[in-house]
Amino acid sequence: MSVKSQNLVRTTLPGWCGLGGFFFSIWVLHFTNDEPYIKAAITIGSIFMVMFCAEVFLCIRGNFGLIAAPSQRRIDVRRVLFKISGLIITVLCLSSIYWVFYGYYNHLYKPYFQALAVGWPYLAAFFIFCIVWSDQRSDEHEDANYWIAYAVFNFKFKLLKNTNLKQHILEWLIKIYFLPLMFVALADHVNFYFNINNACASYNTFCGFIFFIDTAFASVGYLFANNLTDTHVRSADPTLLGWACTLICYDPFWTLFGAKFLSYGSAWGLWFYFRPALQIIWAVLIGLCLTLYVWATISFGTRFSNLTHRGILTGGPYAYMRHPAYIGKMCSFFLIYVPFMGTNIIVILRNCFLWGLLGGIYYLRAKTEEANLRSMGPEYDIYATEVRQNWKKLLRFENLLFTRRYFM
Repeated sequence: MSVKSQNLVRTTLPGWCGLGGFFFSIWVLHFTNDEPYIKAAITIGSIFMVMFCAEVFLCIRGNFGLIAAPSQRRIDVRRVLFKISGLIITVLCLSSIYWVFYGYYNHLYKPYFQALAVGWPYLAAFFIFCIVWSDQRSDEHEDANYWIAYAVFNFKFKLLKNTNLKQHILEWLIKIYFLPLMFVALADHVNFYFNINNACASYNTFCGFIFFIDTAFASVGYLFANNLTDTHVRSADPTLLGWACTLICYDPFWTLFGAKFLSYGSAWGLWFYFRPALQIIWAVLIGLCLTLYVWATISFGTRFSNLTHRGILTGGPYAYMRHPAYIGKMCSFFLIYVPFMGTNIIVILRNCFLWGLLGGIYYLRAKTEEANLRSMGPEYDIYATEVRQNWKKLLRFENLLFTRRYFM
């Protein structure tokens, strides 16, 4: 039998190792004048290589994931070729979305396609390696890729019933949709430079750095899901509500709907322009919220992805919050756009209502994610119980400190 996967992820070590790879890439890129898409690709590669090595170490030490599994059978060349062919068919069919929809002809996505043109041989080599390695070790002899190729080449499409085709398509649609968004955002941040000449410049530098890290880790997460290190997709959210609540938060849907109907205030700097002390305090509060947000992203390591179950993270901020990224986001949104500021009470109430409406969307995202995680077993309920217990332990510790301080 092959080594089993772990749905409860107890460590955030790969993420912190990846952050080291991120800083290394910054140092390397400092000496280059390459195009942004090349710099973005180097950043992704540096982060992934470090995190992959950390995950391999954890898998071997903990005896989980296919990288640690013993070989069960000889390699079947015919089956491997079918799996590779099925992967190619899947990628070609779903990536045709880029050709069909004119939005992808926009100059905005040019860095993404430039990077694909350069990097596809390396990606192909990695995924082929994953297929060959897992073919000898996985309990599942024929996966979705195998049945897709077998059905196409033999014109027996009824055989697709042998696999969960819907889940396979959803998994790849998530990659196809989110990866270009994350990569082009990363390409916009790779020429990042520090500017701490004044409070305003320091704030902008910090925010830019946060989103530099976030888009880099997100790109790695969408790109390198694999069953070798147990970071594969267990389940993609199959619900229309889950997809709708998620997609509306990203372009082009946010530009079409969110920005027009959920605009709830103006930038905080306008209100505190003549109050420098309060301006610094406010910037620090926003920075703390964004730090919580990016801490959650780093903690995922290569498991980061919307709309998927790739293991339930129990470390980092997730030890005390079930959705720290959303909490950090909503609090930062509240502080950045200050919906409670203004001279017209009607406008203030409207802005607060719209902020609450956006919060309702994130609440639904959280609930649909939880439903997807619960659909695979009892692990999420175990995790939720652990979060409550962690808070009880923390409160007991604080009570102990209080008692010692005032009564000893």
